[in-house]
Amino acid sequence: MVERNKKAIFSSIKDLIWKKIQHWTGKHLSKAGRETLIKAVAQAIPSYYMSTFLIPPSLEDELQRMLNSFWWGSNGRRGRAMLGKQGWKLLTNLDAIFTRVFKSRYFPQGDFLGARLGQNPSYIWHSIFSSQVIVKKGIR
Repeated sequence: MVERNKKAIFSSIKDLIWKKIQHWTGKHLSKAGRETLIKAVAQAIPSYYMSTFLIPPSLEDELQRMLNSFWWGSNGRRGRAMLGKQGWKLLTNLDAIFTRVFKSRYFPQGDFLGARLGQNPSYIWHSIFSSQVIVKKGIR
């Protein structure tokens, strides 16, 4: 029976994945080994529940954080991310970096709405540019 406090009901999923991750953390696994365990085991556990029930978004976020922590920090250095301080600062402000790069390359004198596709655009810019029509239609 599903009650009001869905997070408490589905906490067994979180506990089960946490136990699996703690068991794997002590082993020295390669990146490919960690990827295989995450895809084959850890992501398969909530799949059954998600096919039947709507899992609360807060629980999805917690599960994602646990798997990210295992992916980035379990190779013999418990709890430490593989990124240095400077790399982390770069990644926390990723939107600003991408904006600056694309602006300088594809629309240095204007804005996104006035940008052109240009000669030999990257796949990413081509994808972003294709959304320009939708953005223009949505502007009021």
